[in-house]
Amino acid sequence: AFAELWRRLRRGGFDLVVVCGVLEYSAAGIGGAGGPAAFLDRIRSLCRPAGSVALAIENRLGLKYLLGYAEDHLGRPFAGIEGYRSDPGVQTWSRRELSEMLSAAGLDSQSWLFPFPDYKLPTLVLREELYSQDDAVALVDQLGRLPVMDYSMPPLRLADERAAHSGFVAAGLGPDVANSFLVVASPAVGAQEERIEGDVLAWRFGDERQRAWLRTTKVRVG
Repeated sequence: AFAELWRRLRRGGFDLVVVCGVLEYSAAGIGGAGGPAAFLDRIRSLCRPAGSVALAIENRLGLKYLLGYAEDHLGRPFAGIEGYRSDPGVQTWSRRELSEMLSAAGLDSQSWLFPFPDYKLPTLVLREELYSQDDAVALVDQLGRLPVMDYSMPPLRLADERAAHSGFVAAGLGPDVANSFLVVASPAVGAQEERIEGDVLAWRFGDERQRAWLRTTKVRVG
C-alpha cells in the first residue's frame, strides 16, 4: 500500500523535497556512488514545476574548519579546506561550488540561509539578507554569540572564534564561512521564497529551557 501511494505521489511531483545531511554521501558507496550531479538531477525530477528543494549541508570552508576543528565526516582537520585530496568519497562543498551544482541541476532560483552553530543542532538561522544590513557585524555577533560548536571533541582555541567570525562578517565574507548552509532552491523563479517567511532576517531558538518554556525569537525587517 505504501509503495502504491509513493508511486502516485511521485507521478505528480512534490511541492517540497527535503535533503538533510545526504548530498555529501552521493559519491560514496553508502550513498550509491552515483555522484552529486546524478543525485541532484534525481531530486530535481521529484519536484513539481514550481516545487522546491530544501538542502542542508556543512560548508567545507566553514569557520569551524578554518580554525582547525576536525572535518565532521573524516575526523581530520583541514581535509575539506585542502580539497579532499585523498578522494574519500564523502565530501562537502563551498557556497559557490554548491550554488553551481544546484544551478546545473536546474535549480537556479536559490535562497540561502545559514544555521549556527551548524544545521544538525541549530540555535540560530540567519537569512542572507541580514548580512547586508548596516549593523550586520553587531547583529551577527549578538545573535550568534558562539559561532562554533563541536559536540564530539573539546574546544580548540586557535583564535577567539567570536572575534574571528566578526572579522569575516566585516569583510563581507560571513555567508562564505558559515559552518552550514540551508539552501531553498527551485526551477521556478521566486518559487522558493514561498517557503520562507518573507520579512524575517533571523530565527533564534531557545534550546536552554524546558519544553514548556521554549521560545523562538524572530528578527524582522524594520
